[in-house]
Amino acid sequence: MRLEHLKYLIEVANCHSMSKAAARLYLSQPSLSNAISNLERKLKCQIFERSTRGVALTEDGKEIVAIAQTIVEQMEKL
Repeated sequence: MRLEHLKYLIEVANCHSMSKAAARLYLSQPSLSNAISNLERKLKCQIFERSTRGVALTEDGKEIVAIAQTIVEQMEKL
């Protein structure tokens, strides 16, 4: 898992949309979706509920994003 993937995760959670997050991260939407799906596979849990209206965090996702935010903040302090 790379730090940039945690940043992707946080951005998707903040935007509630893969396409909006992709635009803000200067990535293609399929690339971002693949990165998030790979992260979910590695963590063996679903982080986002996907729908035509966007994405919403699952209960596990809420915990994972909180941890990701802490990690990113700590890395930025270094």
